[in-house]
Amino acid sequence: MELGKGELKPLESCRQDFPSLMREYSGRALVYLDGPGGSQVPFSVIEAISDYYKGSNANSHGSFVTSKETDSIIDAAREWTAALLGAEAPETISFGQNMTTLNYSLSKALARFMEPNSEILITQMDHEANRGPWLALKERGFTIREVGMNPNGTLNYTDLQQKLSKRTALVAIGYASNALGTVNDLQSVRDWTRQTNTLLLVDAVHYAPHFKIDVSALACDFLLCSAYKFYGPHVGILYSRPGLLDLLPTDHLVTQDHRAPYKIETGTLNHAALAGVTAAVDYLASFGQGDWKYYKGGQTQPIWIAELSDSSVTKIPRNNSNDKHPMWIGDKVYFLSDRDNGVVTLFEYDTNSKRVSKVINNRGLDIKWATSNGNEIVYEQFGT
Repeated sequence: MELGKGELKPLESCRQDFPSLMREYSGRALVYLDGPGGSQVPFSVIEAISDYYKGSNANSHGSFVTSKETDSIIDAAREWTAALLGAEAPETISFGQNMTTLNYSLSKALARFMEPNSEILITQMDHEANRGPWLALKERGFTIREVGMNPNGTLNYTDLQQKLSKRTALVAIGYASNALGTVNDLQSVRDWTRQTNTLLLVDAVHYAPHFKIDVSALACDFLLCSAYKFYGPHVGILYSRPGLLDLLPTDHLVTQDHRAPYKIETGTLNHAALAGVTAAVDYLASFGQGDWKYYKGGQTQPIWIAELSDSSVTKIPRNNSNDKHPMWIGDKVYFLSDRDNGVVTLFEYDTNSKRVSKVINNRGLDIKWATSNGNEIVYEQFGT
């Protein structure tokens, strides 16, 4: 999935997406100004979380239908988050309670991986969540060096370059300041860290809701953010460069999968919240236009496409000829698809919002994902 630019919705229309913005206090609408503290949550995210508890609240990796639904929700959250961050594959995305918890887990794993007595660079500009985990490594013999700030609130890049050396194992730096809003020049930092063979870890918690992120282009080794800053629930997100997390001795249970992205995820994930993460990314995507990519072996693989116009839907099947004709009910389009094994799927498409709002079938969840960019619906089924 590639997110692009589109026309902004009218402000009042956006406000109506958020139930908290409809609240009044002393006869006046509340105004939320605490952007650094998190964002409000739209109806679609709330409904996604609620629907999970209503319909399929079950643990993962079971052989029964509701457990498989949970598996697909986890997979979808990785896929959509990978798309949001421009990652190479869903397997690069790990989830945790919050960004801070993930960063502490990562710091302990890297401490076992890096050479003893290595140096780590942090900055005075960073949020404590990207300082505390690294400062704690002093007691393990690592040298923690701090990059200073200029009086105008920008990072002192001269200081960074002077402190960066062959002994520097890691640079932990923020993409944007949570307090000042200063956006750092990470492309230059990446170029400098390449010269010293230094790992680059990016805290993008405050940056993610405001700018497009492309971890592949930035070529960072790790990037952390949190869905609660871009209209989602409190879920920490960790991107790890392909193959890198597999090398790290993370803390995990014997029963946990020892491969990326699972090996840093301790215990049961918050499945309902992950459904909300996917809905939050979908909400962000509703403001833009672009190609939607499903990551499977690095390829874009739309299995079905339904081309839409104002008065008709033309369904173009890929890999299946057993399609049913669409049905119009008011402003919504319903169309069915069945496979050779008899699974019948009902899609609901709202012509006003131009988004797929429901995916239902008679054999549990058989759809990996479905979405629309305004002109077509693209979705993929399991087993295709």
